[in-house]
Amino acid sequence: MEKRFDEATLRFLPEGVIRIEGRILSRNVDGEFEQCLGRFHVGALAEGHKRIVVDVARLEWISESAVTALVGWVLAIQREPTEKRYHVVFRINSAVPWQHGTFLALRSVAPEVVGVESG
Repeated sequence: MEKRFDEATLRFLPEGVIRIEGRILSRNVDGEFEQCLGRFHVGALAEGHKRIVVDVARLEWISESAVTALVGWVLAIQREPTEKRYHVVFRINSAVPWQHGTFLALRSVAPEVVGVESG
């Protein structure tokens, strides 16, 4: 499945991988982005995923409102009973300075469910 937001593309790949490429610029995109993440969350729970990889290595920029949507998603995972939770690993490009800070901050919001690795 593929979804477009602003100048970004989200690809939902097999084996619990989400690839986000391009730029999410809009301040209003968070409603649609948030809904998309919510639907993905319901599906991931139904399928019993234990680990989701979000590959953002080709993400050039993400708006503050889209980061807020990601925070909401990881907090929703954290609120699930322990046996239903899945772990989210953000695969970043360490050569892009803002990615390191943004995704490490996101990990600090929900350290039990979020990991960060360089891709």
